[in-house]
Amino acid sequence: MKKILTAIFIFLYFSISVFAIDKIDEFWELSDTNNYEEIEAYLADWKKSNKKDPDLYLAYFTYYFERSSQASTDFTDDFAKKAEEYLNKGISYNPKRLDLQFKRVTFYSLKHDYKKEYDLLVKLLSLDKKYKTKWLWEKNTPLNQTDTDFKTSMYDFINFMIITRTEETLNYAKKLSLEFLKYYPSDADVYEYTAIACFYLGDLVSAKEYFKTSYELDKNDYIHLADLAFICFELYQYDEAKYYYELLSQTSNEKYREMAVDNLHVINLLLDCINDMITVEGYESDGQTSSFKIGKYEVTQELYKAVMGTNPSYYHDKALPGENQDRRPVEFISWYDAVYFCNMLTILLIGPEELCYTLTNIVYKTDDDEAQKEKFIKETPTYVTFIKSADVTINRGKKGFRLPTRDEWYFAASGGIKSQNYKYAGSNDISQVAWYFDNSNKTTHEVGLLNPNELGLYDMTGNVKEYCEDLAFYTNTKNEVFPRRLQCGGNFFSKEDSSDISLYDEGLESPGNGGCGFRLVQSVGQ
Repeated sequence: MKKILTAIFIFLYFSISVFAIDKIDEFWELSDTNNYEEIEAYLADWKKSNKKDPDLYLAYFTYYFERSSQASTDFTDDFAKKAEEYLNKGISYNPKRLDLQFKRVTFYSLKHDYKKEYDLLVKLLSLDKKYKTKWLWEKNTPLNQTDTDFKTSMYDFINFMIITRTEETLNYAKKLSLEFLKYYPSDADVYEYTAIACFYLGDLVSAKEYFKTSYELDKNDYIHLADLAFICFELYQYDEAKYYYELLSQTSNEKYREMAVDNLHVINLLLDCINDMITVEGYESDGQTSSFKIGKYEVTQELYKAVMGTNPSYYHDKALPGENQDRRPVEFISWYDAVYFCNMLTILLIGPEELCYTLTNIVYKTDDDEAQKEKFIKETPTYVTFIKSADVTINRGKKGFRLPTRDEWYFAASGGIKSQNYKYAGSNDISQVAWYFDNSNKTTHEVGLLNPNELGLYDMTGNVKEYCEDLAFYTNTKNEVFPRRLQCGGNFFSKEDSSDISLYDEGLESPGNGGCGFRLVQSVGQ
C-alpha cells in the first residue's frame, strides 16, 4: 500500500510539473496574438486547475503589465495594480521563485518607486543567505540550471540605479552596495559600484577609498586600476595618479595601455608647469620689492589642449623639420581665452580658491561670426569657439596662474636683477635669442630652441607676442573708443628694429591672431 501511495504521489508531481510547463509555454505563444479575450479565458481556466502554480502568476503579471504599458507610461492604472497584485500573490505561494521577485523589483523601478525597489533588494539579500542553492526560476527550474546568477543580477540592479543618475537613485545605489558588502565583504565589483555612486554624488574622497579597496581586492582587474588612477587625477593628486597610470601602462589590454600613456603625458605636462616656473626676485612696484614666478616657456599647443581640450592655433601643423609640432606656442586665442586658461590651470594644479580672475557676462563666439572667421583664418580646420568678451576682475593677491603685467614682463625679459641691459631678451644679437622676420621662415617654432635670457627664460623676444594684463584704449577718427591689451616681445614676423623688449603693441582683446600667445605668471608675495 505504501509503495502504491508513493507511486501515485510521484505520478501526480510530475503530471503537475509537465502540466505547468505546457501551460506557461502555451501562454507565451498565445500572448503573441494579442487576443485579450482568449488570453483571459485561458488564464481563468488555468487558475481553476492549479491556482497556486507560480507560473500562472508570472503569466498574469505579464499579461496585465503589457496592458498597462499600452495604456500609460507611469504604471498607475488599474492594469498595473492587477499586475502587482498577481505578482505578489505568486510570490506568496512560492517566495523562492526568484524570477517573480526580480520582476517585482523591476516593476517598482519602472514606477520610479525607488524606496520599494531598494527595500525589496535588501530583503532579497537576506533571503539569499537562507535559500542560496534553493532559488527557482521559470517552470520551477533550479537557478543553478539557468543562465541567471543572483549576484550578477544584483549588480545589474545597482548599475541601473547609478545610470538613472538622480540624487535619489544614486543614494539608494550607494546604500544598496553597502548592504551587499555585509554579505559579500570581499566583492571588489561592489566596492566599485559604491565608488561610482559616491563619485556622481560629488563625494570624491569616499569614491577614492572605495576605488582603492576594489583595486586592492583584485589587482589583476585593469578596470579597477583605471578607475583608481582616474579618481586620483580628479582629486588633483597627480603623484598618485601618475603611479597608478604607470601600472596601468603595463597592462595587457591595449586600449587601457594607450589611455594610461595619454594620461601620463597630460600629468607630466601639468607637473612641468610647476617645475618650469622661474622665480624672479627684486621686482619693485609701488615702492615695494617683491617676487613673482614666470613660465620658462610660452604656453605650448600641447599644454593648452591638455587643459582646454582643443588646439585653436593657426599654425597647428606643418612644423619645420626637426621641430616638435606640439611644442609650438599656442596662438589664435583671444585675451579672454588666455585668462580663462589661467583659471582652468589654477583649478587643476592649485585649487579654485586661488583663482586670479573672475569672469562674468561671458559672450562666446557663435555661428554668426562666420564672416569674421573667414576674414581672419580662412580655412583653418582647428578654429574653435572662443570667448569674445567678458567682464574680468583681477586679483593678483591670489596664488593662481595669471598673465603678467607689462612691467612684470619687461623686468623678467630684461633679466631681472641679473640684467645685462641687452636690447633683446638675453642678447644684443637678436638671431641668438629670437625667431623674427629674418630667421623664422614666417612661422612659429618649437619653444626653447634658441638661447634663454639671464633668468633662463626662452622666447621672450620673438616667436609669438605675449598678452599682458594691461589695458589700453584706442580712439578712431570717429571718436569711438576701443579697448586694447598690451602685447609684448614681438613675434616671428617682427623686424629687428621693432623687437626691442622696451617696445610693446596694443592689440584687440578678441579675436586672436596667429602671432600672439601668452606666458604664465604667479604672484609670490613680498
